[in-house]
Amino acid sequence: MYCCPADNLILSEAEAEAEAEAEAEAEAEAEAEAEAEAEAEAEAEAEAEAEARRASSKNG
Repeated sequence: MYCCPADNLILSEAEAEAEAEAEAEAEAEAEAEAEAEAEAEAEAEAEAEAEARRASSKNG
């Protein structure tokens, strides 16, 4: 089957667009994951602080 160069160019552009979209999605996913990790870390820290306060009030 014959495919003219213009068709190849259009296909290449579509492939590049799809690749860019996939990269952007992966980046957004990684960002969301990092945010979730930071949130969990902050939550654990707050919980540890609250526990330390409870322990010191029991001992104090």
